[in-house]
Formats: sequence, C-alpha cells, structure tokens
Amino acid sequence: MKKVLIITDRTLHSAPRVIRTIDALKNEFELFTVGITPPAFEVAAHYNRKTIQEGFAYRVFRKINRDYRGKYIPDNYIDKGKLYRIKKILDAVEPDIVICHECFDVPYMAHLKDRYQYKLVFNAHEYYPLEFDERPEWAGTWQLFYEDLYRRFLPAVDLMVNVCDSIREKCLEVFQKDSIVIPNAAFYSELPPQPVENKIRLIHHGGSIPSRKIEEMIKLTELLGDNYELTLMLMVVDAKYYAQLVEMAKSYPRIKFIDPVPFHEIIPTLNNFDLGIYILPPTSYNNAIALPNKIFEFVQAKLGIAIGPSPEMSRLVRCHDLGVIASNFTAESLAFEIRKLSKDDIFTYKKQSYVAAKHISAEHFSKLFLESISKLS
Repeated sequence: MKKVLIITDRTLHSAPRVIRTIDALKNEFELFTVGITPPAFEVAAHYNRKTIQEGFAYRVFRKINRDYRGKYIPDNYIDKGKLYRIKKILDAVEPDIVICHECFDVPYMAHLKDRYQYKLVFNAHEYYPLEFDERPEWAGTWQLFYEDLYRRFLPAVDLMVNVCDSIREKCLEVFQKDSIVIPNAAFYSELPPQPVENKIRLIHHGGSIPSRKIEEMIKLTELLGDNYELTLMLMVVDAKYYAQLVEMAKSYPRIKFIDPVPFHEIIPTLNNFDLGIYILPPTSYNNAIALPNKIFEFVQAKLGIAIGPSPEMSRLVRCHDLGVIASNFTAESLAFEIRKLSKDDIFTYKKQSYVAAKHISAEHFSKLFLESISKLS
C-alpha cells in the first residue's frame, strides 16, 4: 500500500475535517499521522505534534519581526530546528503523499518535496489571507503574510482542497491555483426525523465566538413566543463572551444551555430537536462565505434549517429544500420566516433532510477525495 502522512496541529480524535480525511483513505493507504492527539482510527504510526514544534529561538525571531519591526513578510518561513525534526519523520515514514491541514506546514513540506519525492496536498480549512479581515490591522499585517505564503508555496502543491466553491474561485482568481471542493459534510446517519411536538425545539451548537453574534439567536426566541424554545450547546472558546450569553439568557425563560457532547454524539443529540438555526453576519470574508460543519450535522440529524442569507449555506438549503432563509442577519428577519411555518411545514423540512442526507454526506464527498488522492500516487 502507498504511504500517506497527514500533518495537522489539531486533535486528531475530534477534528471533523481531519477525521474525514483519515476515514476516506484508511482502506486504500497506509496512514501515518502528526497531531496533538492520536486519531480514533488505527494508523501505522502517530507522532505527537510537539515533536515538530518550531524552536524557541525561531519563535522569538518571528515575534520580534512581527511585533517590533512590523514585518509580516519574513525572509525565511522555515525554522531549521523544525525542518530537522520533520526530516526525521520523513526518513522513518518515506511517504508517497503528504497532506497538510495547516498552511504554516506547507512551506516545510514544499521545501522537502523534491528531496523525498512525495506528492503534496494542502487540505485548507479556510481562506487564510482573509481569515480575520474584519480587524482593522489585518490588511497590512497577516493578510500580507498569508498572501505571500500562498504566492510562494502554492505552486508546489499537487492537489489543493477547499471547503466551498467561493474559496475555490478566490484561489483561482488571486493565485491561479485550482482546487477540488470537499465540504465539511458529516457522516451519514440513518436516524429518522422525530415528530414535531407541542413546543418547537430550536438548537444552535458550536463555539462561543463573538463574531457569530449568538445574542441574535437568543433574541430570536423572545420574538417567536411561547411555542418555541432554544437550546444552546456551546464550546467555551471565549470565556468572557460565553458568560455574557449566559447572563443575557437569564432574561429569556425559554432558553437553556447544555454541555457539548463528544464528536460521535453530536448528531444523535441534535436529532431530538426540530430546527437547526444559524445567523452568521458577514463580519469577515470567511464568515460571509461559510459552509460550516453544523449545517451538514443539522441534515444528518434530520432537522429543518433556519439561517441568515449566507450565500453558500443558502445555496445548499435551496438546492435540497431544507428550510427557510432570512432576508438579513437579524433576529427579527429570521423570526418572520420561522413564524410562517406550521408544524407540518417543519416536519416536511425534516423529511427533506432525510432525503438529502446520503447525497450530501461525508461518504459521498469521500469518493471524490479518494479518487483525487489515488490519481496522485
């Protein structure tokens, strides 16, 4: 079997996109991984991410360049200490293909590609040059850094993978680099849609991140009235913001918080609800064109979907007739659309998710990913 080395700085047992990468390839390739934690799947060998950390001196050098010299286009992207440690892994594995999930690793793997004769894949999770472009300083700092990194090293990438059509088009336009589109689709679930009971049960899950404006979804519940209740299943990403949401929700009796569940329990947990909701204001480029995990998890949980007018999410919802789309990114606009729905309407959307589930599952997109990787080897 051909050997594939997968490199990430994420927890391999719980990072959805990395888990799907491993699942797609595990039967056809011998897999080796680098990450914070080992994957749940058995692999040939796993290396802890700490073994290839950049050296202390290099981190100080980069911080001085960034914070004191304002230099976001460094002359050298490669720390020799980290390069040496990566070489040790490459010597041990002798991979045929290397898949990077972080753009910071791409320069190293591009630099070593000719020496070790592997094919290089960049499985991008975002469009990094505009990742936080809502910040006033971004355009003159990190955007320059990432654009330079993309410009220098994308030509060495044999296969680029992006999460949606908008990012594929952006990479083509700016860097003349094409890619395949593999959305963050969830694994197929045979769970049936649950009937809609007296109270319509809304759910939102994900990180407590201020730019996601979760307070709008809290306001939504009050606007909808007594026949609706909202459950928030949030990871504490920003502790201060999470505390603000909890305090705010005290004024809304039909809102409750539940603890996040392990990755494999997300869809069974969501299956107990009726509508998955998400209002994501376009505060950054990546927010504007987002097509996140949770939308596909809503589908596999057989929920109806109620969202703001984000173009990539809207395209999916319209294509499969999965729910309603607000005219803008306010609680008032989404409440207006939800109030139009009878319980029968909501159950119809839940059944539409059941119909669409196989067509937009991780298994469906894994076939394209596996075919594309196999052509490289």
